[in-house]
Amino acid sequence: MQSVDSQSINESSFDQDRVRVLSLIRQYGRFASAFQVLEDGYSYWFWSDDSGRECVVAYLVTGGCAVVVGQPIAPQDILKDALSAFRQFSDANQWRLLLAGVEEWTLSHLGPELDHFDVVKIGEQPEWDCQNYTIEGAENKTLRAQINRAKNKAVSIQKIQATPSGEFEGTATLAIRHVMTRWMDARPIGILKFMVSLDPLSFAYEKRYFLALHKGQPVGFLAAVPVYDRGGWFFEDVIRTPDAPNGTSELLIHTAMMDAQSAGDRFVTLGLAPLARLSTNLKTEAVIGPLGRRALSWVKGLYDFDGLYRFKGRFNPHRWTPQYILKSQRVTHFRATTALLRAFTPNSTWGFVFDSFRRLLGRVKPRFWSSLLAVQCLILVPWTALLANADGAFWFGDKSVQVAWVVFNGLLAAGLLSLSALLKVQHSAAPRLSMFLAGATLTDFVLSTVQAISLHGQVQGWAAVFVAMGILGPALATVVLWCISIGTAMRAARR
Repeated sequence: MQSVDSQSINESSFDQDRVRVLSLIRQYGRFASAFQVLEDGYSYWFWSDDSGRECVVAYLVTGGCAVVVGQPIAPQDILKDALSAFRQFSDANQWRLLLAGVEEWTLSHLGPELDHFDVVKIGEQPEWDCQNYTIEGAENKTLRAQINRAKNKAVSIQKIQATPSGEFEGTATLAIRHVMTRWMDARPIGILKFMVSLDPLSFAYEKRYFLALHKGQPVGFLAAVPVYDRGGWFFEDVIRTPDAPNGTSELLIHTAMMDAQSAGDRFVTLGLAPLARLSTNLKTEAVIGPLGRRALSWVKGLYDFDGLYRFKGRFNPHRWTPQYILKSQRVTHFRATTALLRAFTPNSTWGFVFDSFRRLLGRVKPRFWSSLLAVQCLILVPWTALLANADGAFWFGDKSVQVAWVVFNGLLAAGLLSLSALLKVQHSAAPRLSMFLAGATLTDFVLSTVQAISLHGQVQGWAAVFVAMGILGPALATVVLWCISIGTAMRAARR
């Protein structure tokens, strides 16, 4: 068997490699996520068997692991040989190996090669036989109601097709980008990458598109990627704007299903429902352990994977098929989890966390912030009165410093009340005023800390409590005001 050196996607080989990969997907692309290997960010490893049949593996290297998109794109009868060759290639580069999104049918073709891996179920994928799809019957009553609701709201679906050059006629490209932007801005958490990247316009000529319009305005779209070897489609992107009428997503999927049926297609999937029905796989339970189960439970709640599972199940799939991660037995659970986390957040995990934090703050209603500021003012007034009546020489070192603090707190209270009023009416100046006040309270915190260290480093009892309150109060106020500034700015950007 002859191996071909790994070729990374770069400026010189980018188009040539991806065209070569597309050719292989057209021949051997049986697993639903095969088309996703054409997205940005992956390296390609090409390999040929003794008869000259070529295969490819799409992967990225992170955390000392080669994380593979699905599985080798190869004829089924040499799938195990292709995986064995790539495992040896990874070992030579001192990478541990992870395959993410491996479908059930693959396991039976790997034979003894499977002994090198732990098999961890990650969810199930709904699948339909297009020619038997229907929304008739009592079991589809809810689905029909949602579809009719969208139709009654005058939502229409338009099928659009890209030219061989990848362009659309008219304003379809702008419409898709508009929906994407609205959807991304409304996301409660950051946008993930690796197998879930939103890249609907790449290789557009190979795909099918359906655009949802409401009163002439784009409110959603569906982008379907081909699953060549199964004669069908993966409805990869089903995106709607936050203000799209109820039932828009259902109408998009139903229209695309009926289109596939009329075209004579055999297969459709909506893709993985992550973490669905893991309790049915005892081996997964044993591998991830109690800590892993708690972590998965938290992730399910954060991303509402249960809701996603129920939504996909609403279409009554003909079957649910498991998907797995194949983890090299030499990879610890912690290292595998870290590598996958880095794969899904390639730019920066902390950047993803911060972006998610910003988005969550943007969902807090301005009236909540306004009420919180009112509470701060109620606390600040008696505190200022206490400072005004304290022994200035003892607590501040000088009477003039005491007066300065009292005046500062009075101005701060006035600023907080002004900000509270601006938040109630969602005024555009609220983020800027909040950040200005955050700077003032941060200054308060720094000066209070210096003063406490220089004048009251030895105090005890109730005196120590008052000193601590003088330091922690402005620190907490700074955090709250900073959150208000970020949250209101995010909310304003979505309007």
